[in-house]
Amino acid sequence: MAAYDFADPHFISINRTGRLADRQRRVLVWSAGFPLAVVSFVGLIAGCGVIAAPLFLAASAIENLGSPFGLLVAAALVVMPCLGSIAQAVYIGSLLLKLFHAVMGEVTQVEGRLVWRGNRYRGVTDAGVFDLVERRLELPPGSYRFYVVKGSRAIVGAERLVLGDLAGEPSAEVRRALQGAFDFDDQDLIANRNLMLSDGQKRRRMTAGLLNSALVFGLLGAPIVLTPLAFLVLGSPWEALGGFLGFIPCLCALPVFALGVLFLTQWPYVSDLNAGRLETIEGKLTEREVVSHSNRTTTRHFYYVIDGQRFVTNYAANQASLQGEVYRLYYLPRSRRVVSAEPVT
Repeated sequence: MAAYDFADPHFISINRTGRLADRQRRVLVWSAGFPLAVVSFVGLIAGCGVIAAPLFLAASAIENLGSPFGLLVAAALVVMPCLGSIAQAVYIGSLLLKLFHAVMGEVTQVEGRLVWRGNRYRGVTDAGVFDLVERRLELPPGSYRFYVVKGSRAIVGAERLVLGDLAGEPSAEVRRALQGAFDFDDQDLIANRNLMLSDGQKRRRMTAGLLNSALVFGLLGAPIVLTPLAFLVLGSPWEALGGFLGFIPCLCALPVFALGVLFLTQWPYVSDLNAGRLETIEGKLTEREVVSHSNRTTTRHFYYVIDGQRFVTNYAANQASLQGEVYRLYYLPRSRRVVSAEPVT
């Protein structure tokens, strides 16, 4: 559902009376109702599995899973779905509570500051930390009067308290947010201003790349480990060995191919990190999100656009910056990835 303006005077006037505007209520109901329907459907299927798994394993334990190792695998197949169902039940309960508060529609006021926490801006007050219902909003950090759904942590409206801000403080908060989004500090920024990647930035980005490669290899290489285990549980060791040797060429091909594709696609980035040189651009910033669909999967890519040039960022960076403001970007020349940014005041 499309977002609404948190600072809309019409909505604020209704919130001051302690009520939700109709548009706000619809957004809240949708944000809770849609995931509730999806998770409930998935939970129903998982619940059937939790009921069926013990019955199936009880019937086949003596015949196929007689060894201690086989019984351990059987126990894991029962316990894991049960734990997943418990987690789903807790999540469904939180969605039902959120839906209840949206239907009740009571609003309270609390004053605080919009600051960068985690990977997005949040309202920090004496009463606790509150989340914006719509995370794509472009609200500058600073002092606000927040309108919060009673009994929840959802901010549905905000009024700027200009007199509560110190000169330059919102800009300082944006700088801190950008540091968190791009993972750099003041020392890194000094090196970036000299158009060089700092040693710390290079080390952190190399480490992150290696961890991502290891994750891909682990996910795709899991069948190499699970297949012989399956043969071991359901058959004799010799059958397991023979089946494993027969599956090796097929099982190894997938992770090797995936790592090859990953290496080719990431080569410009790796080359940039090795060179350690940066380029910079300054101008009015436009945030852009590109959604691509392939084989029933959806991938989101995030960019900054300045003077018609596009630069690769991430979700947190697009949350941290304020669209239409002037920024100075420091980026890797081949991969066009932004490594740091600062507002120009």
